[in-house]
Amino acid sequence: MSTTLSFTRRDFIKSSGYLVVGVAAIAGADPFTGLVEAQAAGCPVIAYKAGGALETVAAGTTGLFFEEQSVASLIDAIQRFNESAHCFRQSDLVDNARRFSKEHFTKSFQDFVG
Repeated sequence: MSTTLSFTRRDFIKSSGYLVVGVAAIAGADPFTGLVEAQAAGCPVIAYKAGGALETVAAGTTGLFFEEQSVASLIDAIQRFNESAHCFRQSDLVDNARRFSKEHFTKSFQDFVG
């Protein structure tokens, strides 16, 4: 049974989020680094709700999740993103990305060690 979805290439292009669909993992890169890099650049992300994305994306503040690895779930997330893209603040995105910086790690480690 075929499902017809009312989502076009234009809808996809209109969406200015950063999509993680496993391509980076296939190429040998860490896809979660891309999530943080996108936020550091002030770009909200759309990510599958699992693994490292749960640590790097603050739902509703720095991006949105899709629940299932399916076309319908991804399309739903992109449509939700298009409806709420104006709600994301660049300062929140950059601040969240800073949590993963070398400087933050060094300071946290030094604070822990004393």
